[in-house]
Amino acid sequence: MLFVAKLCLLAQNWPRVQEVTQQYLNAKSEAHVAEAYQYLEQALINLGDFSSAENYVGEMTRRLSTSPEVLSVLQYVVTNTEATRPAMALRIALLEKPRLQSALEDSCRKRDDVDVSKFVIEGYHLAELQYANHLEADSRQTAHSFQTDSCVASKNVMSKPSVAAAIARYRLLGSFLPTTVQNVLSKLPYKSSEESPTVIIFVYKSCDRCVEINRSLVNLKAGQHQELNVTCLVVANAAQTAHPTCPNVDESIIQTVGLNSDLTTVIVSAGGIVQSVTTGGLDDLRPGGRIDNSLTVLRVYHGRG
Repeated sequence: MLFVAKLCLLAQNWPRVQEVTQQYLNAKSEAHVAEAYQYLEQALINLGDFSSAENYVGEMTRRLSTSPEVLSVLQYVVTNTEATRPAMALRIALLEKPRLQSALEDSCRKRDDVDVSKFVIEGYHLAELQYANHLEADSRQTAHSFQTDSCVASKNVMSKPSVAAAIARYRLLGSFLPTTVQNVLSKLPYKSSEESPTVIIFVYKSCDRCVEINRSLVNLKAGQHQELNVTCLVVANAAQTAHPTCPNVDESIIQTVGLNSDLTTVIVSAGGIVQSVTTGGLDDLRPGGRIDNSLTVLRVYHGRG
């Protein structure tokens, strides 16, 4: 039956995926249950039935113990709701938190060299979600709990590039942009970040897609965000020739901003405070996409207050 659901998923026949996976789960099979929930969640989210998606997540967490497959379902739902429904994403992430900590403890008990980096990164992702939901004290507590976890310390993962980048992105929230970045922005012909919110796309070294990025930023601004400042910055060394539409910023900011992918998007509120730091692709910039929704949900036009 799951084979049928998978074929329907590939065809994006979401109603049929929902129907087949619900039948499979109702049959109380003990095999491939997490996989069935994964397909069902994809169907429900694509159908816009977020209430049912959340209900089935709760059902899954009651039915199944912690496993990589269960964590994958939780992470999928969080990733696909955090921009449009941050409160729901936070509720799901809070269901995930004890499972992350359990997975950390299990990893510590194993003698082989298990990489726990992904658990720490997801922990900081939860802290980011709490910040986005204006729960700063909870956010700090979550970050602290993962940073000081004895298992994390024993595995020596905090200095790994992916973990260090996640920590840097988290620490940037609620602060001003690095002075190096502010100096570059001050030379651009738009209102200061004290007056208008700003979206910055950091492009790592190569600017092959700068024209396409700028087009996407212009389209984003032309929608509901006409007061928005938009720009892309190429993180490069001093010898690299600047792109005509995307100024260079010194690569010394790589660690400060937590760059570890092609595109990193930073949303700065009116008032100059960093509200969001995310990694992703150009699809995030489309109207109705991740960044558009984040600008609507976050209180970027009036600072943090």
